[in-house]
Amino acid sequence: MTDEDRDQSLRALAEAWLNLRGSGPGGEVEVLRAEVLRPGRPGLLDLVVRVGARAAHMVAGLRSVGDEPHFLRAGEESALGLLDDDYGLAVCTDALRDAQLAPLLLATLREAEPCPVPVAVLREDDDAAVIDCGDRGDLTVYPWLTERARPDVDLLVGLDEAGFNHVAGTSAWCRSPWRTAPAGGRWR
Repeated sequence: MTDEDRDQSLRALAEAWLNLRGSGPGGEVEVLRAEVLRPGRPGLLDLVVRVGARAAHMVAGLRSVGDEPHFLRAGEESALGLLDDDYGLAVCTDALRDAQLAPLLLATLREAEPCPVPVAVLREDDDAAVIDCGDRGDLTVYPWLTERARPDVDLLVGLDEAGFNHVAGTSAWCRSPWRTAPAGGRWR
């Protein structure tokens, strides 16, 4: 697969994700970053794309073609598309809408062993997706990235770094120039 073919596949995944969220592309989709967070199957792909003047952030779950997804809500049984990578053909889904892949993302970011946990969507809108991963913690991902600081994230990280023990372990999942933050271990 050429770089151009891969970019086209990634753009198609992003467009499907935007449509699933009800945000439609609204312009040309440009891939800014594609990073494999967890190789293999199931795998995780972190994707940032520019849509018009905005930067969108998604985490795609990569499953083998025959694997059964575990969607968090009824009626969300749709795949984002197919992606061919070093491990073969993958069916891609929104990892934050999958009961197996959301806690796998949290475990990956915390550099912890994945384990099955009860999962529930606490919030999902244009500002944030918040997933309760049981006793492993909550996972917050911001679908629209900004170049400015997020006071809510900075406050939680500051409290955690100061040793305030009433706040669960927090990480700032930052990739310059954008800011996002799921809960978990440190990753900067």
